[in-house]
Amino acid sequence: MQTREDEFRPAPAPGRRILCLWFPFLPLDRLARDERTADAATARGPRVVFAHEGRTARLVAVDGRAQAAGLAPGMTLADARAIEPALEAIEQDRAADRRLLLRIARWAESRAPHVALDGEDGLLLDVTGAAHLFGGEESLRGGTMRALARAGVVARAAIAPGGAAARAMCRFHAAAAREHGIAAIIETGAEAEALAVLPPAALGLPPATTGMLDRLGIARIGDLAGLPREGLAARFGEELLARLDAALDRRPEPISPLEPAPDWRARRAFAEPVSTPEDLARLASELARSLCLRLARAGRGARRFELRCRRIDGGLEACAVALAVPSSDQGRVAKLLAARVERIDPGLGIEGAELAATGVEALRPGQRVLAGTGDDAAHAREDLAPLVDALANRLGGGAVARLALADRHLPEAAQIVTPPLGAPGHGAAPFAPAWRSAWTDATTRPPLLLEAPEAVEATSVLPDGPPLQFRWRGRLRRARRADGPERIAPEWWRANARGHAARARDYYRVEDEDGTRLWMFRDAGDGAGGDDGAGRWFVHGIFA
Repeated sequence: MQTREDEFRPAPAPGRRILCLWFPFLPLDRLARDERTADAATARGPRVVFAHEGRTARLVAVDGRAQAAGLAPGMTLADARAIEPALEAIEQDRAADRRLLLRIARWAESRAPHVALDGEDGLLLDVTGAAHLFGGEESLRGGTMRALARAGVVARAAIAPGGAAARAMCRFHAAAAREHGIAAIIETGAEAEALAVLPPAALGLPPATTGMLDRLGIARIGDLAGLPREGLAARFGEELLARLDAALDRRPEPISPLEPAPDWRARRAFAEPVSTPEDLARLASELARSLCLRLARAGRGARRFELRCRRIDGGLEACAVALAVPSSDQGRVAKLLAARVERIDPGLGIEGAELAATGVEALRPGQRVLAGTGDDAAHAREDLAPLVDALANRLGGGAVARLALADRHLPEAAQIVTPPLGAPGHGAAPFAPAWRSAWTDATTRPPLLLEAPEAVEATSVLPDGPPLQFRWRGRLRRARRADGPERIAPEWWRANARGHAARARDYYRVEDEDGTRLWMFRDAGDGAGGDDGAGRWFVHGIFA
């Protein structure tokens, strides 16, 4: 009989619940989705996807017609062709399959706060405390599979207290359900009973271990769990016991999400979906206001804001804006987002959205001062920041930059590209030849350097004299006048690819009979016995 004290005792906290999703036909589903997009013709015969393992090609996915013909994953491609000559075999594109898996993972974040990859064809979702939002675990499981099916992806799903148990049930439930009628949802504390009828391969053991267990007559996990642990460890190693304990939830298996949830974010969910550009712009403005107010109260600013919108058909649309300097100015963020949300395809409507801030930094309090009496450069950067942000987000992050001098001798290394409002030398990139040179007097240096010095065939009277004629870009040219040489030697402490000191160059300003003025140099060698190629001529720049 229940006492009055028991009536007021709080219910125990629910244990962890993991939803495992497995995509047994992921490569084939991706191909089918791509073909529907490209309006391609359907396959003529049974279709399989194969991958190379050393010199052997093995099947990784087979469609229904191939399964009916007796083909299965793991079979060699040669054996498959012998069984089904009309087979259509396509090599696996792992990168494309992973991109699709990541897209599904991003979509799955609408169902669970933490989503992790499970191999190359599965996901693990931590749905602890979230199932009731979808009508319970069975509704969550079934609804997830139906939503993926509408998107053209076949999925299997199972829920268990741990990731290992959910994975085992997800991948081996179909055969066990037909024979034993077990469900795909394992209640807390029922792991041993539910997994007992599954084969040892459900634990994810190596093929050599499962083969040895099969020869010993151990066909089920229940048989394996009843054996002495000391004997199993001595014969199969600790890995078998570790996987068994993880499946039975004796050893919790951590889940590593794709990326940690941002600390700074704002969310909105709607009773009715929104789809018009005006509504999307208003949504972005409201989220920017909410998030920037929080940042401002904490004295912080962010360099990047990403807006993610969930469509009612399960799709995920995203756009992002980057700032040159950290900011919590909601007006500037909202204006930049308004220009980006125009690219979002709402489909049948947007049911929820999230704005996340990354690159969050503390903002230093500043004070406006009279010109010449303070840090005018810092204020100039703040004044230019809105213009730089507008240009960079419209033209691309790499389209707006600033040139700075570098303490290097070689012309191609004497200039670097830096962020437009960053500190000199911060985030510097190698010299981009498309930028016009501004590092010295244009009368002695060409305003344009070539992407790389171009080798030419040249003839000169003296070993150290200017060229008399040379062949450049398929044409023989005669030098009408020349000025030089000017020796430019690189830093002696920098070694080249062969480990020798970098090579010196003798530069000349040369004008041909057509009036084209070029900046040419002769390889002067490295002075350390590594003079292979010394005396060769190159064109490095063009004068205006």
